[in-house]
Amino acid sequence: MGGRTARGARHGRAHGRVLLRCVADQDTDPRSDTYGLWSYYAEEPLADMRPPDRNQADFNGRTLAMVLLRHRSALDPAVAEAMGAALRHAARSVARRDVSMDYTNIAAKGTFVTLAAGRLLGDADLAGYARDRLRRFAANLEATGSLVEYNSPTYWTITTQAITAIGQYIDDDEVRATAERLCDIAWRHLAARWHAPSGQLAGPMSRTYGDDTADNPWLLTFLRTALDDAEPFGSFEPRPDVELVWPAVLEPSVPARYVAGFTSVPAGSLRRELFARGDTAHAAVEQRGAAVVGEIVGTTWLDPVLALGTINQADTWLQRRNLLGQWVAPGDRPWRRPARCVRLRVLKDGADFASGSFSSVQDGKAALWVVGFASPGGDRHLHLDMLARGAPVAATSLVVSLDFAGAADAVVRVGERTAGDGDEFGLDAPVSVVTGGVECTIGVVDAAFGHTKPRGRLRRDGHRVAVDIVLLAADRPVDLDLASVGQAFVAGTFELARVDERWRPPSSAGVRRSTHGIELSWSGLWLRARTSVGTRADHAAAFSSSAPAIIQDPPV
Repeated sequence: MGGRTARGARHGRAHGRVLLRCVADQDTDPRSDTYGLWSYYAEEPLADMRPPDRNQADFNGRTLAMVLLRHRSALDPAVAEAMGAALRHAARSVARRDVSMDYTNIAAKGTFVTLAAGRLLGDADLAGYARDRLRRFAANLEATGSLVEYNSPTYWTITTQAITAIGQYIDDDEVRATAERLCDIAWRHLAARWHAPSGQLAGPMSRTYGDDTADNPWLLTFLRTALDDAEPFGSFEPRPDVELVWPAVLEPSVPARYVAGFTSVPAGSLRRELFARGDTAHAAVEQRGAAVVGEIVGTTWLDPVLALGTINQADTWLQRRNLLGQWVAPGDRPWRRPARCVRLRVLKDGADFASGSFSSVQDGKAALWVVGFASPGGDRHLHLDMLARGAPVAATSLVVSLDFAGAADAVVRVGERTAGDGDEFGLDAPVSVVTGGVECTIGVVDAAFGHTKPRGRLRRDGHRVAVDIVLLAADRPVDLDLASVGQAFVAGTFELARVDERWRPPSSAGVRRSTHGIELSWSGLWLRARTSVGTRADHAAAFSSSAPAIIQDPPV
């Protein structure tokens, strides 16, 4: 008995030392601009962070709240009091910041933090704020039945964890009923674009850190728990560094009507979904994207072999997946490495360039697309390194690239000629990429960059193959001022099909040009987009397409 008592005392001291150390570096001065926040590292004081991460109040507040909700009675009173104070500071920081409800994952997480703080601390002001915030968050999602941070593997997971926590840990009937409705939206959203044969989330995506869901074990572990180890998720083994706490303490569960979306082979289905309504008054640029079209709409095709997803209009920041195709070859298992996929990118000096403006329309496995350029616009980031109108930036290359991964076996043909690494070619013939049992056909209908006529180029690097449309290529850096270029665009067609179903040669697209724009027609689709450099509003005003009515019902 004495041994157990001593061991319990040691555990108590250890918990106190760990937890007290965790809260010690929080900024607790309400007058401070960083009130309620932490730095990332003990070696880097909060005052030295450039910039400080304001999401720290949400992330660390979530952990504090969960520890107190589950274990407050087991903590030393002094430790519980210190943690409660830290939670109060974090929750007040969250309320002071009051992020846009478009910032889906942080909006959801901060709502849980403030709801938990109001309940645990008996703080009427925080409780009232939190309930109002939950109503605003719900209204934002229910206005379209979708997520502004659409189809994001990382942020969908964070958002759904927060909503699940609200439903399971906040003891209030109204709150739990709201959380249940929001969970249904989140699960429907993900299930409708899950490509079970490859184990990949199909495009388009607002924000992602990679092209392969196997690189996102936090999502897959959450799904494995939520699907009760249903195959193939039951055989997925997370890496040792993956945090397993949240799936365990939340016990997520996929609603029965959406389970088939994650486990069954799709027969062939199209989903067109309204993600958000464009509104320049919203400040959540990274979430809505720099595009200001009236409705932000995504289209996804799923069948037993391939998936293709596009967004109607968006910027070209590195976290976007505006055109994303994925497929499986015979014998492939889910999460094959490397994943087989193709995506469209805009690259300046080899890095994703955020000043592009992507427009498209899709039906089935075919899409029309146009890439133009916006000024002012971002360089590598949307707004942290903005390029003002008329401000030049040093550059040696600018390309629009169709980037293939998992394509070591790819055979690339330009017209009737097989192309090799480094080959350059004119854009008057379609480019065909055959790999993994599928054929991707790319047609460049028109392109210009000032007075330069762009050319094509093929690049190979291991399992990666890129078909580049080269707008700028210089031996040394030149001053690139987009606003002075005038016409700067690439317009093209895209089709992804199984090799054994290709029965017709690629057709030519019809083209009508105007001073600042282009209208394309092809395979029953048409698209209008801006071709001269302009503002984001200019690109939005020029956009229109033949997209049919939005199809919101998910596959079941």
